[in-house]
Amino acid sequence: MQQLVTTMQNIGTAWLSLEQYEEASRFLEEAWQTQETLVLPLLAVGPLADRKALLIAMGDNLYSLADVYLRMGDYDKALDRYGRSMEWFQRHNVASPRAANEVFGMHDELRRIIEVHEQFLEQYHGMFADGLD
Repeated sequence: MQQLVTTMQNIGTAWLSLEQYEEASRFLEEAWQTQETLVLPLLAVGPLADRKALLIAMGDNLYSLADVYLRMGDYDKALDRYGRSMEWFQRHNVASPRAANEVFGMHDELRRIIEVHEQFLEQYHGMFADGLD
């Protein structure tokens, strides 16, 4: 089962590399749902190394989803997935080799980017409203 999920994650990552964000999010979300509902319950019976690898893979999947949604401009979903990724790594006391150095600093950076984006939108709407008067 985990091999299937890994394949879905790899396909999602490939779509991300090709900048096909809708497809990337579809595969990565499906991988997450499959991991959460079918694979995660099997953790209690598997070897410790397998459990740790699965926990890291699941956190990485959330991290990849955050990246996809950020690139799509869906800042709410991006912030949610970054936050969930951070919580996941902390709760399970695992660190992703790929994301550990980035994920904890990215949450604050993402929040700052969103705030700047919202300021620009407010200015734009203000200019548009002024132009209608």
